[in-house]
Amino acid sequence: MKDEIFLLDLISHRRLKKTSGTYKKLYKYAICGIFINIIYGKHYTDMQCDNIRFLISFLKSPPKKTDVDLVFKIISTNVNSSLENSHFKKPYDNIFLGNVITFLRCRLKEIDNNEISLFQIKEISQIFDVNKYYGISCLTDHHWVQFSLDQPITVTFPEYILFNDLKVQWNYYLDVRTNLSNSQTDIKDMQDKYEYLKDNQNRHDSYSLGALHRTLIILCVSFVEAYLYDLLLSITENLSYNENINLDMNKRKIQDKEIVDRVLFKLFPNIKNDAKIGELFTKYKEVINIRDRYIHASAFIDPSSKESELKPLLKLNEKSLVESLQLSVDFVKKINELLPEELKILYWMDSNKTDENYNTAINFNNFSKLTLINSKSHFNQRDYYNP
Repeated sequence: MKDEIFLLDLISHRRLKKTSGTYKKLYKYAICGIFINIIYGKHYTDMQCDNIRFLISFLKSPPKKTDVDLVFKIISTNVNSSLENSHFKKPYDNIFLGNVITFLRCRLKEIDNNEISLFQIKEISQIFDVNKYYGISCLTDHHWVQFSLDQPITVTFPEYILFNDLKVQWNYYLDVRTNLSNSQTDIKDMQDKYEYLKDNQNRHDSYSLGALHRTLIILCVSFVEAYLYDLLLSITENLSYNENINLDMNKRKIQDKEIVDRVLFKLFPNIKNDAKIGELFTKYKEVINIRDRYIHASAFIDPSSKESELKPLLKLNEKSLVESLQLSVDFVKKINELLPEELKILYWMDSNKTDENYNTAINFNNFSKLTLINSKSHFNQRDYYNP
């Protein structure tokens, strides 16, 4: 039986209806203890197994009436202490316990039906403070959070997902680049060059390098686009900013360049007047043109240059690639730096929240691999017994 189905049965209305009075309160508190562990990524621990065993034992052989008050006092005291230390919102009364169980049922049902569960912060805000959990202030009701039995609750920023994809492809690019470089060390004359070019593995790596080059350009623009759309959503959800802009367009159809020109530059003069932003924005638009040639590949003749539009697909300039990748990071970080605190959604690039080698000090010019794991994440920082 899948874990989510097993848990759904354990916390079902059918099970709760069989209890009453102190027994029901005790059962609800035990479920709450299980919920805390799931929130903090501790579902697959011995401690959680003990919690689940307690519920199973409770169903088979409830405490004697002479013992139930003492058992309830012990369980409720421990759970209340965990709630207070885990950013849950008081009061921890029967309404709170009911809200916890209802929320947990919804999430488990969604996992069972759709394999993943996403909820907006407003759905949990009555019982849990997500901002305090992350130690930030930029998260609002509209942000989405992933609920999973495998890991702690995780705020899902689209730009974060795409940037991780970019890092994976960059690391692979470096591997292939190294392979080709090593193969070239033995080239001493034209015959060696011919053998190098003819070699099947070298040809495979060469094709792979070209594909990775194009993929990385697409990803770096997609990363910036995702950030700008996410930022736009945060702005439009904030009434104090929304009153100062007139977005007479569908938010889904507005272009990334329009977000900069019509929203950021209008709302934030410090961004519009920043020389570095102007320089980066101009270069970013050039990268967009290259990206467009990749995703709208054609054999037409470019009317301006009178050359084949296939050229950008075949012309692979490593210097241009590295500059484009670095530009994407520098551009979003500079925008984020100039924004008010409540709109600084790039907290996952904050040096206080991440390793230096994770997202903070990224320099593609070093041609070094990028780590995918942040040792300062909640998963790595929480110890076994404490949130």
